Amino acid sequence: MAKQKSALETYLETKKVAIYIRISTQHQVGRVSLPVQREELINYSKYALDIDNYEIFEDAG
Repeated sequence: MAKQKSALETYLETKKVAIYIRISTQHQVGRVSLPVQREELINYSKYALDIDNYEIFEDAG
């Protein structure tokens, strides 16, 4: 028999993370800041929050 999902499990499945990455200083412009930020925040969303549903907002300055 299939297990019914709890209300919490259903709620967590509908969560979505907004990821905002940006270059804030002139020092960051020549570096790989945006890709590093993107990767770290996606990993945080997946592994710390257990949410695979995300949208990325990027501000390249």
